[in-house]
Amino acid sequence: MVLALVALYLGNVVELPTIDEKWGKYEQISGLQTYSLEGLQTVKCFGSSKALSAKMQAERGVYGIRTFVKRHAVEVLYNPEETDSVNIQRVLFSPMQRKYRTPAKTIAELQVLHLGIEGLHDRMDIVYFGMALQKVEGLYGFTAEFNCPIDVRLFVDPKAGISEEQLTEIIEAEELVFPTQKEVKHFPMHNEVKDFEVGEMISREEFGEVMFREVKRLGGRFAGNVEQWGDAEKFPTAVYEMEYPSIEKPPVRGGVPYLKSYLSCLEGILGLEFALRDMIPVMRIEYVKSMWNDERIWEEVLQNPQWTIRMSDGTEEQTAARMKFTKQGRTLEE
Repeated sequence: MVLALVALYLGNVVELPTIDEKWGKYEQISGLQTYSLEGLQTVKCFGSSKALSAKMQAERGVYGIRTFVKRHAVEVLYNPEETDSVNIQRVLFSPMQRKYRTPAKTIAELQVLHLGIEGLHDRMDIVYFGMALQKVEGLYGFTAEFNCPIDVRLFVDPKAGISEEQLTEIIEAEELVFPTQKEVKHFPMHNEVKDFEVGEMISREEFGEVMFREVKRLGGRFAGNVEQWGDAEKFPTAVYEMEYPSIEKPPVRGGVPYLKSYLSCLEGILGLEFALRDMIPVMRIEYVKSMWNDERIWEEVLQNPQWTIRMSDGTEEQTAARMKFTKQGRTLEE
């Protein structure tokens, strides 16, 4: 009875770890240290804890992790002779960029504001940061890269008159209040502006390229198909291009791995690429001219409701199309 009461008391007062894992030859290493951090909004369940553990296990010098979802906390066991707390923060951090809108053609240049922000520990911190800033008139987007403090670049209309005081008030708010159709949600924020500098001017086109970097990285050629049909003399190729502005939306980008797998299962399709044409995102499919044409690519490939995708073990499966295409493209002239 006494033991049961003690267990009940401890369960209510002391938070037990969601996961408590160690790996490698940690028992043979002396001088291991623990790096602790609270307020990680991505640490919210057993699944997210396991995902973070897998990420940490790939890091040299890290030998264990404990997570506590009630207070969104993590404890990382590491060897200071192999890594340090700064590198652990780098692993926890997720670089991010967000484009709010495209500048009108009348806005030829944007001003870059350089900020150093403390408190942006993981991806959800930056998501809330971005949500807080999205209604600032004249702000077109931002990037966030790891540094101490986090290096944030804001891209603004130089005529908008956005001040350091205005941004600091928004960024250092204790919470983000976000109204939805059903309720008003409150998200905790714990940011502090440590540095502020008015930086360089960049062109509207340069801004577009910066915001499109993540999308560009999604493309690639299909090694198996290139090996079979990549001889340009035997198999002349062409490029089918279509406008696809929705690719800049993160939910849409999530379907690209499925699209690449699907296209790689088709004979004569050599690669997929995303690019900007006059600031408009376009999708390009490289294909063997003797095997495909515009009509067949549109009807048989892009309008196909069922995709065959290749799994990691080499098997193939049927799945519903993961992306929708509504504006027909054409082959680029040589």
